[in-house]
Amino acid sequence: MVLYMKKCLVAAAVLVGIFISTPAVAMTRIYLSADDNGKTSRLLVVISNHRIRLNDLTRSGREFLFLAKQQQLILIDHSRREFVQLGQVEVEQIGEQITGLTDQLQAQLEGLTAEKRTQVIAMLDSLGLADLAEPPMVPGRIVMTGQHAASAGIACEWVRIMHGKSATAELCLAEQSAINLPESDYAALRQLVIFTQTLRQTAGPLLSKLGVSIPAVETSRIKGLPMIFRDHKRNLSVSVQAVDQIDVVLGLKLPSGYTRAALPRLGL
Repeated sequence: MVLYMKKCLVAAAVLVGIFISTPAVAMTRIYLSADDNGKTSRLLVVISNHRIRLNDLTRSGREFLFLAKQQQLILIDHSRREFVQLGQVEVEQIGEQITGLTDQLQAQLEGLTAEKRTQVIAMLDSLGLADLAEPPMVPGRIVMTGQHAASAGIACEWVRIMHGKSATAELCLAEQSAINLPESDYAALRQLVIFTQTLRQTAGPLLSKLGVSIPAVETSRIKGLPMIFRDHKRNLSVSVQAVDQIDVVLGLKLPSGYTRAALPRLGL
């Protein structure tokens, strides 16, 4: 009996050792290539434990960190050792501020001649506030084309984002099973897409002042993740080049010693 118990304890210890030494969640890496109006870059998306990090491998110095569980997007500037944090509270506050500024601007633009209006918009553009003069953003109409393609060997279906009779963007969407992503990683990426589109709609001018531009992906209403994305208005294209997983769990957190920077103020 004692010998049997010893064998059980040894077996249990071995199993515990295996479970401790083997990470419970693999790290997913997604490599992207982007062409922004002729300027090419390589991007790396890392997903681990409900957190996502985006790095520009071509131009270092800045990175984005998304905490899916906390619904927070953090913009990290390594050259300044600073970060800007955007959560639900900040997004709501920014949205209210921008709504007030837009109403104020529209009132000022009424009655101006075309020449004066052009001058005001040029001034706003120099301040990174040109979006305030744009009409309210209307979500595009999603059209499933039935056409298929592949990127990095992953099958996807083309979708058009229509505004009126014009296609403003095209996406080739793949389902979770096609990408072979863990469910938690797929869910985190979907949350990032939805969060950034909400941010784009409510805080576009603020993002411009921060030097950030979010394309109009608009896939929160349909399933799937874009393997290929084309924004005709911005002359921007992004495509997935490779997806892999390794048995390493990263903390994906802010570097120590960095200072939280205040959000830039918007004003006319």
